Amino acid sequence: MSKSSKNLPEHRDFYVYEHRRKSDGRTFYVGKGRGRRAWDFHHRHTYWKRIAAKDGVDVVLLYEGLTERSSLDLEKQIISAYGRDGLCNLTDGGEGTVGFRWDNDQRDGMRNAARLRWERPEYRKKFTASRSGELNANFGRKRGSVRMNPNPRVPHQSLNELSPLLRAVIDKLWGNADIKGMDIAC
Repeated sequence: MSKSSKNLPEHRDFYVYEHRRKSDGRTFYVGKGRGRRAWDFHHRHTYWKRIAAKDGVDVVLLYEGLTERSSLDLEKQIISAYGRDGLCNLTDGGEGTVGFRWDNDQRDGMRNAARLRWERPEYRKKFTASRSGELNANFGRKRGSVRMNPNPRVPHQSLNELSPLLRAVIDKLWGNADIKGMDIAC
């Protein structure tokens, strides 16, 4: 048992999953999670994102209804069985971060490091440039407009073109708000 899993709650809502390449069905990542973690493609490292962009991703749940401790152990065993050579996992698995908290010294260190970075003019210049013009999420939007679809690669449609049922749900939740020009992901 790993150090981080000693005092974990015994909820049985964890699972172990694989991400497989859509192109050929080969497993490229093994993980444990709960809720929507297996389908969260945004909070991943660069290597994972490159494989996903090139080959696509199929999510396969291997085991469900697990405690965190058992899901961590199973994740580690499965990664070991595959071998890390064919996977993009950065570790051997079994670490888990549920319940993890930075201590005050660690927080102070990160805060100081961020301040030191910001004091460097070349860092500030790069940081500002990376968020200006077309790279800015608000580029081309009018002040005060709401963008409900932050990912431009996902198809979307105007709220004015929605089905009557969905329109009724929106009206019930938000009243008869002025929603012209707002986008929503399909």
